[in-house]
Amino acid sequence: MNTSKIWQRMFHTLGAAFIGYTVLDSSIQISVFSGPSMEPTIQENDIGLVEKLTPYKKFQRGDIVIATSPDNPSIQICKRILALEGDRITSDGSYALWREKRVVPRGHVWLEGDNKDNSTDSRQFGAIPLGLVHCRLLAKISPKVEWLATSNIPVDSS
Repeated sequence: MNTSKIWQRMFHTLGAAFIGYTVLDSSIQISVFSGPSMEPTIQENDIGLVEKLTPYKKFQRGDIVIATSPDNPSIQICKRILALEGDRITSDGSYALWREKRVVPRGHVWLEGDNKDNSTDSRQFGAIPLGLVHCRLLAKISPKVEWLATSNIPVDSS
Protein backbone atom coordinates (compact mmCIF):
# COMPACT_ATOMS: atom_id res chain seq x y z
CA MET A 1 0.00 0.00 0.00
CA ASN A 2 1.51 3.35 -0.98
CA THR A 3 1.79 6.39 1.27
CA SER A 4 -0.95 8.40 -0.43
CA LYS A 5 -3.47 5.55 0.07
CA ILE A 6 -2.54 5.36 3.76
CA TRP A 7 -3.03 9.13 4.18
CA GLN A 8 -6.31 8.98 2.26
CA ARG A 9 -7.62 6.13 4.40
CA MET A 10 -6.50 7.92 7.59
CA PHE A 11 -8.18 11.14 6.42
CA HIS A 12 -11.47 9.30 5.74
CA THR A 13 -11.31 7.47 9.07
CA LEU A 14 -10.66 10.66 11.03
CA GLY A 15 -13.38 12.47 9.09
CA ALA A 16 -15.90 9.73 9.83
CA ALA A 17 -14.89 9.71 13.51
CA PHE A 18 -15.29 13.49 13.70
CA ILE A 19 -18.71 13.40 12.03
CA GLY A 20 -19.81 10.52 14.27
CA TYR A 21 -18.63 12.33 17.39
CA THR A 22 -20.36 15.56 16.33
CA VAL A 23 -23.66 13.79 15.62
CA LEU A 24 -23.56 11.84 18.87
CA ASP A 25 -22.48 14.87 20.89
CA SER A 26 -25.40 16.90 19.57
CA SER A 27 -28.01 14.14 19.86
CA ILE A 28 -27.17 11.83 22.80
CA GLN A 29 -25.75 12.55 26.23
CA ILE A 30 -25.24 10.87 29.57
CA SER A 31 -26.88 12.40 32.66
CA VAL A 32 -26.51 11.67 36.37
CA PHE A 33 -29.71 12.26 38.33
CA SER A 34 -30.07 13.70 41.81
CA GLY A 35 -33.03 14.33 44.05
CA PRO A 36 -36.03 12.25 45.11
CA SER A 37 -38.75 13.70 42.85
CA MET A 38 -38.73 10.83 40.32
CA GLU A 39 -38.44 7.94 42.80
CA PRO A 40 -38.98 5.04 42.50
CA THR A 41 -38.46 5.28 38.70
CA ILE A 42 -35.17 7.17 39.00
CA GLN A 43 -33.07 6.91 42.15
CA GLU A 44 -30.36 9.23 43.46
CA ASN A 45 -27.17 8.88 41.33
CA ASP A 46 -28.83 6.78 38.61
CA ILE A 47 -27.19 7.37 35.24
CA GLY A 48 -29.33 7.82 32.15
CA LEU A 49 -29.03 8.05 28.40
CA VAL A 50 -30.92 11.07 27.04
CA GLU A 51 -31.63 12.14 23.48
CA LYS A 52 -31.74 15.78 22.51
CA LEU A 53 -33.34 15.48 19.07
CA THR A 54 -36.95 14.48 19.69
CA PRO A 55 -38.33 15.43 16.26
CA TYR A 56 -40.02 18.80 16.38
CA LYS A 57 -40.38 18.43 20.14
CA LYS A 58 -43.06 15.78 19.55
CA PHE A 59 -43.14 14.52 23.10
CA GLN A 60 -45.73 12.04 24.35
CA ARG A 61 -47.61 11.73 27.59
CA GLY A 62 -45.47 9.62 29.89
CA ASP A 63 -42.10 10.74 28.47
CA ILE A 64 -39.51 11.53 31.12
CA VAL A 65 -37.79 14.77 30.16
CA ILE A 66 -35.11 17.15 31.35
CA ALA A 67 -36.10 20.82 31.38
CA THR A 68 -34.92 24.13 32.72
CA SER A 69 -36.76 24.98 35.93
CA PRO A 70 -39.16 27.89 35.34
CA ASP A 71 -38.49 28.99 38.94
CA ASN A 72 -34.68 28.92 38.70
CA PRO A 73 -33.10 28.90 35.22
CA SER A 74 -29.78 27.65 36.63
CA ILE A 75 -31.40 24.34 37.64
CA GLN A 76 -32.31 21.42 35.35
CA ILE A 77 -35.30 19.32 36.43
CA CYS A 78 -36.27 15.78 35.48
CA LYS A 79 -40.03 15.13 35.36
CA ARG A 80 -42.66 13.10 33.53
CA ILE A 81 -44.96 14.69 30.95
CA LEU A 82 -48.52 14.16 32.17
CA ALA A 83 -50.33 16.43 29.74
CA LEU A 84 -49.75 18.08 26.37
CA GLU A 85 -51.20 21.26 24.90
CA GLY A 86 -54.99 21.15 24.86
CA ASP A 87 -55.24 18.44 27.54
CA ARG A 88 -57.37 19.13 30.62
CA ILE A 89 -55.69 18.50 33.93
CA THR A 90 -56.89 18.62 37.52
CA SER A 91 -54.64 19.38 40.43
CA ASP A 92 -54.43 16.59 42.97
CA GLY A 93 -51.52 17.93 45.02
CA SER A 94 -52.20 18.73 48.65
CA TYR A 95 -50.06 21.88 48.44
CA ALA A 96 -51.20 23.06 45.01
CA LEU A 97 -52.65 26.55 44.71
CA TRP A 98 -55.81 25.45 42.87
CA ARG A 99 -58.02 22.45 42.36
CA GLU A 100 -60.08 23.33 39.30
CA LYS A 101 -59.63 21.84 35.86
CA ARG A 102 -57.17 23.64 33.61
CA VAL A 103 -56.28 23.34 29.95
CA VAL A 104 -52.59 23.11 29.06
CA PRO A 105 -51.88 26.12 26.80
CA ARG A 106 -50.54 25.83 23.27
CA GLY A 107 -46.78 25.24 23.17
CA HIS A 108 -46.67 24.02 26.79
CA VAL A 109 -46.52 20.72 28.70
CA TRP A 110 -47.56 19.69 32.20
CA LEU A 111 -44.72 18.06 34.17
CA GLU A 112 -44.91 16.14 37.45
CA GLY A 113 -42.49 14.03 39.42
CA ASP A 114 -43.36 10.38 40.07
CA ASN A 115 -42.81 10.99 43.80
CA LYS A 116 -45.68 13.45 44.18
CA ASP A 117 -45.07 14.04 47.89
CA ASN A 118 -41.52 15.19 47.21
CA SER A 119 -41.63 17.03 43.88
CA THR A 120 -41.82 20.67 42.86
CA ASP A 121 -43.46 20.61 39.46
CA SER A 122 -46.33 21.96 37.36
CA ARG A 123 -48.64 21.67 40.35
CA GLN A 124 -46.73 24.65 41.76
CA PHE A 125 -45.42 26.53 38.70
CA GLY A 126 -48.04 25.60 36.09
CA ALA A 127 -47.52 24.32 32.56
CA ILE A 128 -44.09 25.09 31.14
CA PRO A 129 -43.17 26.22 27.63
CA LEU A 130 -41.81 23.52 25.32
CA GLY A 131 -38.77 25.75 24.83
CA LEU A 132 -37.66 24.86 28.37
CA VAL A 133 -37.73 21.11 27.63
CA HIS A 134 -34.30 20.01 26.37
CA CYS A 135 -34.21 16.24 26.08
CA ARG A 136 -35.99 12.95 26.71
CA LEU A 137 -34.73 10.08 28.84
CA LEU A 138 -34.33 6.92 26.77
CA ALA A 139 -32.86 4.53 29.33
CA LYS A 140 -31.27 4.16 32.70
CA ILE A 141 -27.82 2.70 32.13
CA SER A 142 -26.64 2.41 35.72
CA PRO A 143 -26.92 0.65 38.10
CA LYS A 144 -28.50 -1.62 35.42
CA VAL A 145 -29.68 -1.01 31.86
CA GLU A 146 -33.43 -0.37 31.74
CA TRP A 147 -35.16 1.04 28.65
CA LEU A 148 -37.93 3.42 29.65
CA ALA A 149 -41.03 3.01 27.53
CA THR A 150 -43.57 5.80 27.51
CA SER A 151 -46.40 5.10 29.93
CA ASN A 152 -49.99 5.43 28.85
CA ILE A 153 -51.39 8.38 30.78
CA PRO A 154 -55.20 8.70 30.75
CA VAL A 155 -56.47 12.04 29.43
CA ASP A 156 -59.61 13.80 30.62
CA SER A 157 -61.54 14.47 27.42
CA SER A 158 -64.39 16.37 29.08
